[in-house]
Amino acid sequence: MNMKNVSIDASSSVRDIATNFLKRSGLNAFSFSRIFKDGTRAELWTDGSALSHTFLNKQYIVGAYTPILYGDNERYAILENKLNSFPKDIKERYAAQVADQRELFNYSTPFKIIKKQIDYCDYYIFYGPKENKTLVAFYLNNLNVLENFALFFEREAKILIEAAVANPIIVAAPLKSSPSASVIGTKIQVLNGVGITRRQIEIARGIASGSTSREIGEMLCISQRTVESHVENMRSRLNCGSRAELLVRLIAMGVLEA
Repeated sequence: MNMKNVSIDASSSVRDIATNFLKRSGLNAFSFSRIFKDGTRAELWTDGSALSHTFLNKQYIVGAYTPILYGDNERYAILENKLNSFPKDIKERYAAQVADQRELFNYSTPFKIIKKQIDYCDYYIFYGPKENKTLVAFYLNNLNVLENFALFFEREAKILIEAAVANPIIVAAPLKSSPSASVIGTKIQVLNGVGITRRQIEIARGIASGSTSREIGEMLCISQRTVESHVENMRSRLNCGSRAELLVRLIAMGVLEA
């Protein structure tokens, strides 16, 4: 296996593991993602061409920690429905990715099992042919079947997962300073005259890494309430309705890296 492109090269092995399940279920594709809090991603798909198109050719999905867009107790998602709750920029990129999978590869109606861990999150995503109009009903009526396959895949693909994690298809870029933000005293003066403090940027970085308010407070030696107060202040200043939207706005302004 060529370790430089381990995720692409592993596709035939992933397909071998999933073939019997896909035949029995009437589905036609499966993908596994492990996303770390810095945006690093390990990917294993049954179709290397579709994987390459998404991550290497179009680069629809880049170094954001997308699990933050799902609730702490959100275990399942029909991706096409979930997109409406995403911030505009992420929604547009994911909608394009979903459309390409459907029109170019006939992988439709992706259904996602979400397994959040302390340091990373795993996605198990199932697809069916677009001519099948009963995919949503199939997913909802066969959650146990899908869960059992996820466990089976995790066990059978253990070595593949380790190799993909060691050679991720996306490596998060380190944070760097941006010409759109200049440090003045304790403030970072950003676009449109909005001032964001150094402490608020530290908190935003913690949110982007997937940390909770309590974890951020422990890291910065401040209370959870203080963290949440800073977050609300930033949301108010930047007119953001959610933490996810706040992160997207700070990335767009050059204060955070995607």
